[in-house]
Amino acid sequence: MSEKEAKEKVSGLVSGDWEIFESSSKALTEGSTTLEKDDFIFERMIDGVPVNYVRETSLPVNEQALEWENEDGTLHEGQSEGWENEVLTMDFCSGTLQSFLHRNPIEASNASDERLFLLPFDEVKDIFEKTITLQVMTEDKNR
Repeated sequence: MSEKEAKEKVSGLVSGDWEIFESSSKALTEGSTTLEKDDFIFERMIDGVPVNYVRETSLPVNEQALEWENEDGTLHEGQSEGWENEVLTMDFCSGTLQSFLHRNPIEASNASDERLFLLPFDEVKDIFEKTITLQVMTEDKNR
């Protein structure tokens, strides 16, 4: 299965604009029979921009997600509030769809026509320096 054929197949199954993020292909041979196994991971595109693909199933969004230890040595596991990523994979065997997974689909809503303003680099740098200093001090205190 070519990448072009896989993209055509996905566009017939799922709405939206998709590009192949990663693909693999291998020949499976047993005796005189050879089957071609093709796997595809797709990434949603919105206005020509790829939605970031992250391999982890969730990303921690707060420092509560980290493990921490009390003064008495009690270890606490983090409580992860996460972002479940959209997953779209298709696996083919000799051109026949064998597996299809579409989990946590993203819903694209109306885009804003509001013009965006970006801060000058020096202001961003100052904010970063203040924030990272506070973060490092907080992490040192929690250790």
